[in-house]
Amino acid sequence: MLGSQSAGKSSVLESIVGLDFLPRGDGVVTRRPLELRLNHIDENLKPYAVFPDEVAGKKFTNFNEVRDTIIRLTDEKCGNSKNILDLPIVL
Repeated sequence: MLGSQSAGKSSVLESIVGLDFLPRGDGVVTRRPLELRLNHIDENLKPYAVFPDEVAGKKFTNFNEVRDTIIRLTDEKCGNSKNILDLPIVL
């Protein structure tokens, strides 16, 4: 999804998924692309997230932890400044 800064892209994605899990803030927040792969699950199952390329073998059920992991993975590759990198985070 492409759009100008603070245009609501993250809000649209969270609305589709039905969960709050993306980083928020002022200025440039998304400094790495996020490749979001969605799978439909049975309503009786608890939603979960995985980062298959970067956090092997862990299922996240706490979506605050998912947000924190996106921030950590971004900072690890981009640094703490406002660097932007085209290496995606697969979720």
